[in-house]
Amino acid sequence: RSTQSRSSAASDVYKRQQWYCKIPPKLKEQYVDKMSQDLLYGSESEEFQTLEAFLMSRGPEWCISSTNHWGIPVPVFQYKQSGEVFIESDVIEHIIKLFAQYGSDIWGDWSVTDLLPEDFKSKAEQLQKVEDVFSQEFESGCSWFVQLLSNQLAQGVLPN
Repeated sequence: RSTQSRSSAASDVYKRQQWYCKIPPKLKEQYVDKMSQDLLYGSESEEFQTLEAFLMSRGPEWCISSTNHWGIPVPVFQYKQSGEVFIESDVIEHIIKLFAQYGSDIWGDWSVTDLLPEDFKSKAEQLQKVEDVFSQEFESGCSWFVQLLSNQLAQGVLPN
């Protein structure tokens, strides 16, 4: 527990693992360039200028998780004994397909064994699900991107 300097109100400090992804500067430039072509308001608008300045000023590591206990789960396992993260692209792709078919609530409802693809079921007893969720900003950005792609595909435009 700590005290805030401005109001003297007590606040609780929570320590919780966060998930980050690295965004190389070149990729950030590509994102900004792509957004300048697709934005409703255009690249000269104040909205775009503000967004561009914000994105370019951020460091290469972006937090994609939240300290909330609700939201879309980060589909990752960890070893029970060591706490070491277990990430395999085949497992994540399998879980993405399960989420698409059954919804993300299965992360809380299904066992580790049920979530793993056949080739990894032998590891189920050693693993546990992480309880972290994606940040709302990450979720809304992904939703926006999927909607943008859907609209482009509906118009017969293939994304490059």
